[in-house]
Amino acid sequence: ITIFLVVFTFITVGKPFVIHDFEEMEQATVEDYKELGTEDYYIIVYNEDSYKHDLIKEVVIEYANYARTTESAIKIYAMNYQENLDICNSNHLNISSKIDTNIPTLIKISNNSIVSADTKITVSTINETLVKAMNK
Repeated sequence: ITIFLVVFTFITVGKPFVIHDFEEMEQATVEDYKELGTEDYYIIVYNEDSYKHDLIKEVVIEYANYARTTESAIKIYAMNYQENLDICNSNHLNISSKIDTNIPTLIKISNNSIVSADTKITVSTINETLVKAMNK
């Protein structure tokens, strides 16, 4: 019985954590999204109430797990739009006038600044960017 418990504990502790949903990803807020690290990273701004959420979810979760286990991958954080409404004002993304068409948004941060050329606002470009980053 002792050996079984030791083996079970080893397997349970050694089993890698797997991300299944956006809430399980590391979260960013409107206050800290430009200060999460020194390396480049992505932030996916999502709205669970949007039909587009379901269209990006599978690829984003797959990428989050890929980035978690691949040292060379760009890290990704999640930001719930409903909890960070100010992300769309002029001090941040400046997309408030087109919010329905611009959430979800994939933001790339480099040197504590948004890389505008790498900010993706359509389902297809978000999915393409993350799939390409996984070398698929």
